[in-house]
Order: sequence, then structure tokens, then C-alpha cells
Amino acid sequence: MDKNSNIASSYPVERAKEESIQCKICGAPAEHSNYGAISCSPCKMFFRRNAITGQLKFKCDSGENCEVNVNNRHVCPACRLAKCFANGMQPELIRSSLSKKTASKEKANPTTETFTETSNILTRSEEEIQCQQFPIRNLLQPDSSPLYSVQWTVLSSLIYCYNESKLLSLARQISTESAVAQASTMLSTQLFSEVYQVAENYLRSNRNYAQLSYDDRAGFLRMAAESTTWFGLIFIWKQCQLSNCPSFVADFQNCYGQNALNLVEHVVKYMETDVVIFKLGLSLFTFCNNLLLVPSTMVVKPASMLTIFRIQNDNVEVTWKYLLFKYGLQLSVRRFLNLIKCFLSTIETMYEAQSIPVHVNAVEAVVERVELAFILDDIGCIDGTRADP
Repeated sequence: MDKNSNIASSYPVERAKEESIQCKICGAPAEHSNYGAISCSPCKMFFRRNAITGQLKFKCDSGENCEVNVNNRHVCPACRLAKCFANGMQPELIRSSLSKKTASKEKANPTTETFTETSNILTRSEEEIQCQQFPIRNLLQPDSSPLYSVQWTVLSSLIYCYNESKLLSLARQISTESAVAQASTMLSTQLFSEVYQVAENYLRSNRNYAQLSYDDRAGFLRMAAESTTWFGLIFIWKQCQLSNCPSFVADFQNCYGQNALNLVEHVVKYMETDVVIFKLGLSLFTFCNNLLLVPSTMVVKPASMLTIFRIQNDNVEVTWKYLLFKYGLQLSVRRFLNLIKCFLSTIETMYEAQSIPVHVNAVEAVVERVELAFILDDIGCIDGTRADP
């Protein structure tokens, strides 16, 4: 009797302990109260960095009612910060905790100041990386609608950045008028020119590039222009079955050479037919920082990796969740692997294209115009004459 009553009485205590070790912001495991609320290390660091300035710079795109949990806490910083305040976090406690730590360190050992500063920098870096860790472990769980409202917004933005309508129209005309060699050649020339124009429009309207600094964009735009050009052309090639148009194939060979033709026809086998997946794949491929095709004389500064990783992760997560939403797990794995094959094959085509003067000149022109447009946008934002992208 006494034993059972002890067990019963201890249950609420154990339950309370269980609940108390969860972060009040995102539900992740937590051990301490930070700035007035029980919170995990990432949420603690997030609040410390953004408690003062975040209220002004963060804006929710979904009515300030986003769900915040361990899997999506990086999606909407505005709602995450609001939840920090709602659960009792106080900005005033940040300064007091920092001043106490500084005073105690100086009092304890003033001769290790340099070592301590170095340790603090490394600790902050580790905490920031932990805060930026990307939630992928639960993506295989069955879910009839795995995309959040914010992710649907990102999905729509990525889809509408690339407008393939004019390319499809030209390619269909080539397919129907392939018997007339002269008309087909004119259409082929227009199609090749339009491919670069569509790539330029895509890069200018893609918000991911607008978020980068000038130096970071310089390291990405050339690669992005290359990949957008070839990925878009090969998609149109597959959609309109241009391999069945001898006059177009001959025009392409005359313009880009036999080696490029062989490589393109190889990539066509792997190219995605679903236009949404193609555009999501384009967002992954064009924002890859593991490949850089630039002249040997160009100096490229290292990018801000945390920003790059965040954008890459958002794109991969949206792509994978859309695949799960539409095709289920098994088909999603197959299509994703097929995208990777397509990426690797397209890289070979891009490498070959570096020896084609007409292509290199066209890409350089695209990059120059896009860089100029972004510089003007940056100046406009500073002067207050343009809205933020």
C-alpha cells in the first residue's frame, strides 16, 4: 500500500521533470533557464543575437501564426522571437549575464585573457553552427502534406523565378517546322539566344542571390549562369523531343560542336519531365558551391558559409518535401537520385562549353548585366529608393 502510494505520488513529480527539460520555444531537450525561460542552446543563442534588433528586422509572411518546433524553428525567425518573449525571455537579462561572466573571468585569472577570448570565439562559433543545424531526420515520416505554409511560399517563389514559356513556344515551332530548313535555323538561333535571356531573368528574380553580399554573389553568378543555361536548354530539349528534329540537331552542332551535342543527348536521358521538380532541381543546382567555373585570372573570395548552407538547406528541404507530397517515399528517392545523375552529367556539358567562345561570351554578358542590376538594387536600398527584395 505504501509502495503503491509512493509510486503514485512520485508520478506527477517525474512528469513535471520530464516536461521541464523541454525547451519552451521549440520543444528540444533543455537543461537550464536562459534569460527567463527554460530553453535549449540554439534558442538561447537566437534570442541573445536578435532580442534587440530582431523585432525591427524580422517579418512573418504567414500572419504571425507560424508553428515553432525543433524541426522548423529556423523557418520563421519573427514567430520564433515572439515565442521567446511570450515564454518570459527578457532582453535585460542578457547584459546582466554577460557582465557577470566577464567580471568572474577577470577576477578568476586575469593572465589568461587572450586564451579566454579565443575560447569564447570558438564557443560562439560552435553554438551558432548548432543553432543552424538543419532538421532532416524526420523527413521520412509519412505525412499527407509535409510542407508548411512558409515552405509553400518558398516553393512558389522558386517556381515562378524561371519562366520557360517562350522557350517552349520556340521549341514547339521548331518541332512542327523542322521540314523547312531555313525557318528552323532562324528559330534555333532565337531559341539559343532566349536561353541566355531566361537565365538572366531567373538570376535577377531569384531572392537567394539578392540576399548575398557583393563578394558572395561574385563567386556564384558565373556558375549559376552556366548551370541555368544548360539545365534550361536540356529541359526544353527533353520536353519537346528536339532530338527528333534533324535540322535543330544540325543547328546545335554547328553552333556548339559535336562534343557538346553528344553530352547534351546523354543528359537528356536523366532530365526530369515534371516541370515543378525541374525548377526545384534548378534551384539546387544553381546554388551549389562545390563547383566553380571561372577564368584562372579571376579572384573569388570565400562566401559566408552559414548563409549559403541555410539557403541550400531550405531549397533541399522544400524539394524533398514536395517529392514526398506528390510521389511518396519510394518514387521520391528514385526521382531525387535521378536529379543527382542529371546534375553530374550536366557538369560535364558545362566543362566542355568552356571551350566554346560563343557560349563563354554570352555567359559573361549575362553575368555582367545581372551584377549591374544587383549593384543598382543595393544602391537603391541604401538610398531608400527601392524596396528590399
